[in-house]
Amino acid sequence: MRIAHITDCYLPAVGGIEHHVHDLAQQQRLAGHEVHIVTRTAAGQAAAQFPDDPHVHRIGDRGKARRALHRTGHTELRELLQPGRFDAVHVHLSVISPLAFSALRAATYSRLPTVVTVHSLWTSMRRGLRVLDATVGWSDLPVVWSAVGQAAADAVRATALSPLQVRVLPNGVNTGWWRVPTKPQHAQDVVLVSVMRLTGRKEPLPLLAALREVMRQIPRGIRMRATIIGAGHSQPRMHRYLRRHGMADWVCMPGQLDRTQVRAQFAAADLYVAPSRLESFGLAALEARCAGLPVVGRSGSGVAEFIRDGREGLLVDSGADLVSALRRLVCSPDERGRIAEHNRRVRAPFDWYEVLPETERLYADAADLVPVSGVHRKSRVLATASPTDG
Repeated sequence: MRIAHITDCYLPAVGGIEHHVHDLAQQQRLAGHEVHIVTRTAAGQAAAQFPDDPHVHRIGDRGKARRALHRTGHTELRELLQPGRFDAVHVHLSVISPLAFSALRAATYSRLPTVVTVHSLWTSMRRGLRVLDATVGWSDLPVVWSAVGQAAADAVRATALSPLQVRVLPNGVNTGWWRVPTKPQHAQDVVLVSVMRLTGRKEPLPLLAALREVMRQIPRGIRMRATIIGAGHSQPRMHRYLRRHGMADWVCMPGQLDRTQVRAQFAAADLYVAPSRLESFGLAALEARCAGLPVVGRSGSGVAEFIRDGREGLLVDSGADLVSALRRLVCSPDERGRIAEHNRRVRAPFDWYEVLPETERLYADAADLVPVSGVHRKSRVLATASPTDG
């Protein structure tokens, strides 16, 4: 099968979408498929670390505004998505995804079987996306819609102007690779870890405030440390917060680490925290759960897809609840040990051997939607607009 993945975000940028698309493509290639990746992300200075093969296409006006897609990008996209070139086009949407939305138009115009996966919670951008739907009719396109979790799928359905079936297609993970040796639980020494892009929607500063409050509340005999892994524009503010509140001696921010380094951090940690309310899936949290760590996350986020309260970790509804849950686990080595033992004993969901077949089922369903001739009758725009129209 010839497959094209369309994503605005890709390596060497680091994040859940970037890693998932890369890993999905690798797994599909191992299964014998010909897989192409189309992205706006430039190779940049990390080209040596992430060398491109001929099937990675970096297109568009990479020097222009991130939210725009220049006409040259539309032209390149149209040339790549020629009729008959691919057996499946898999479009990966975040909140702001000009290349991916343009690919929906181009793929539909070329009558290519198309699957869309939404990787973000659309609640914060619902109004703008509904305006876009009224303009271009994305919810009427003959494509198969999916999202990485139930919360994300519900948000897509609530945003669409037309009734929309949205399937759940989770991110995949190599569950065995993330397993680490058992770490004994100590009553006096507790290490917390979190992995995230350090941006506002991931709530890294509220996490620091929660950690500060936990440290204030726990008994003096407990030595708590925290490691927050990642990079982003919130880093300078976080470092200032640590200095201002005297936290730099027990909160470590090593920056961006590769996966082997992250796994080593998991092996040294006692629990994982995912503070964001807008976590559509929580790939790093799932990887931590595979490593055996108890996970503390938000009940309304995608983390709840694989963390059950009191089983694989603790789920919270508010910032105050986050503090209480962290304090509870920090002060209870027995509970940490019980959850960690469960996480090591019970295999985590969403291994690639589960995710790959479901992905191919969506591709087959998308092929059934392709019209024999002409453009799908429900499309409000594609019947009259070329995919290169700006």
